[in-house]
Amino acid sequence: MAPVLSSTRIEAAPRRAAGHYREHGAGHAERSTNRSGIDPATAVLIGGGGAAGLNACIVGRRLGCDRVIIPQLGGVLSAVGMLLSDLTAEFAATFVTHQDEFDLAGVNVRPGRS
Repeated sequence: MAPVLSSTRIEAAPRRAAGHYREHGAGHAERSTNRSGIDPATAVLIGGGGAAGLNACIVGRRLGCDRVIIPQLGGVLSAVGMLLSDLTAEFAATFVTHQDEFDLAGVNVRPGRS
């Protein structure tokens, strides 16, 4: 039987998820700008997507940006990007093995195939 979760842990879950989402976004922005030779602290962060107003300032602070712009229609930017992007599908699978008894055949099975 699973342990009973306290209401404190349940209430904290959305904050943890939001923090993870923001850190993921900040990390992605940091890697992208660094690859392009841009210091994110000197850039202007433009927030887009439905939660831009909630996350852009926190992500900007994490990147060291002192300017954040949230366009009036920033919430539709993710929808526009979806319309303009190529249709793709990504698959991932987790397989646990141990170095002492490494299961090479199990590791080499591709997602959706047996």
